[in-house]
Amino acid sequence: MAVKSRRARLWQRWARVWYTSSTLRLVILLVALLLLQGVLFWSCERDRNPDISNPLEALWAIAVFIFSGADFTPVTAGGRILALVGIVEGMTLVSVLIASLTVLQLRGWKGGTRRMKDHIIVVGKPPRVRRLIQQLQSPDLKTEWSVVLVADLPQNPVPDLRVKFISGDPAQDETLQEAGIGQAYGAIILADFSCPDPDARTLLVALAIEHLNPNAYTVVEVVDPRNVPHFRHANVDEVVCLNQFSEYLILQSLVSPGLSRMFRSLLEFGEGDEVYRVLMPSFYAGRTFQDVFLDLYQRQSIILLGVERNQEIVVNPKGEFWLEDGDALFLIAPEKPSFAFQEA
Repeated sequence: MAVKSRRARLWQRWARVWYTSSTLRLVILLVALLLLQGVLFWSCERDRNPDISNPLEALWAIAVFIFSGADFTPVTAGGRILALVGIVEGMTLVSVLIASLTVLQLRGWKGGTRRMKDHIIVVGKPPRVRRLIQQLQSPDLKTEWSVVLVADLPQNPVPDLRVKFISGDPAQDETLQEAGIGQAYGAIILADFSCPDPDARTLLVALAIEHLNPNAYTVVEVVDPRNVPHFRHANVDEVVCLNQFSEYLILQSLVSPGLSRMFRSLLEFGEGDEVYRVLMPSFYAGRTFQDVFLDLYQRQSIILLGVERNQEIVVNPKGEFWLEDGDALFLIAPEKPSFAFQEA
């Protein structure tokens, strides 16, 4: 009974694999068809064709007909028909393969996204998403993140860029799981201005991402400043409000002419130094902001801008501001500092 039970479980397992794997069924069907054609070719040619002396040679001949065309001429009518069928099968397989690769190129290759790790998921549409991905792939950005683009579009809008594309609704769990949200480092959600209410659409996507992976660092683009609290309630990590930033930047650019160009240079990779946020090395704890400012500039020509503590940011603090363990530093540097040096 135990042996029978094991056999039953084995057959059930194979049956489950058979019914769930279309690729396995296709491979078994092709192998069975090849064997059948080889047997038929052997039965037709074995007594009249000196090139076919055993069944293995007949099987090899059919394989050659399928994958490379005619290698020799069969002598029987049945053999010629089988050879012609094999050549047609080979042409069909090549056509199907080319069509499949074309579809994958247009729609995006989904294979492997569920197994990706520490990648960036970008939700957005062209042309803005192209500029964003180009910045993510800039050689000046030392961190080499893999990028997965998710958009409700029929085909990949940026086939020339190194991205994996997932076609589907980014607010649906199935689409995000296909993009590997469970192992993603973070997500960027751009506002979709083709929707009547872009912020509502962005909030749905953000809620879906936070539900599937609360640890993903999520950055969203918001249009209306009144909607910012809703995204805070959704536990989004960073909220970038276009209207607020544009208003502040316009005012500051009037007070300090050229400020907008300076910010563009700082924020765009490949244009001089960039702004980085890094965790403070422990050997700086207990030292003042001014002391660390001078030390960083003398060592690596890095400019210390401010400190983040308990999710509050202090820019260029006045007086004797003492740094503590757990602080994060905002720096202007040509590349992300490694702090490979040690305290002198």
